[in-house]
Amino acid sequence: MKKAKKQTRFLRMSWIRVWMMALALVMLLFSFASVMFLKLLDDDLFRGVASLGFRDQLTGLSHISHYGAFCLFIIEALAWVIELKRYQGNIKRLARAVVVKWRLERSLFRPSDHAGESSKKLSSYNYAIKRLSVFVSESQVILCIPLPWDGLAQKMIEDTQSVIKQKTSDLFNTFVFSSFEEKAGFLWLRGSRRN
Repeated sequence: MKKAKKQTRFLRMSWIRVWMMALALVMLLFSFASVMFLKLLDDDLFRGVASLGFRDQLTGLSHISHYGAFCLFIIEALAWVIELKRYQGNIKRLARAVVVKWRLERSLFRPSDHAGESSKKLSSYNYAIKRLSVFVSESQVILCIPLPWDGLAQKMIEDTQSVIKQKTSDLFNTFVFSSFEEKAGFLWLRGSRRN
């Protein structure tokens, strides 16, 4: 079970990396805007408006945000390199796992109230669906869905197990899938390649 959790961690934690990249882009935009503002302050028209201390502070913040964004991009690149190593350098399988995760997430996500479902139940269900993960190797496919804390949302996921299994088997038609098993707070669907 530890190995399967480790194999699916990269895609389960994708939401953290998305926020890291958003933060890095905001930092780069701030750095670019502050450099442009400093160039504007250096113009003859605005030379006496800002004090030297303000310019120094803005320059320092610009450098910090620029290097911070660079560090976040490096961390993201290292995460992808480590995951690619787990896939033994097979970029095609890694890309397929990312695409399958995205497709399953999009098809299972429920944006609105369908049949009088409570907002807590729906948000808990969608939270779990957003954190599903797929691992693809040469001989097996592992689908992992974290079980939500809300009992009603767990029931929603249990009710959609057959749909999830059908969609997964449609995406991986050369694999045979067993039934779902619940271990360590996750639902696991394992598939092995047909002979």
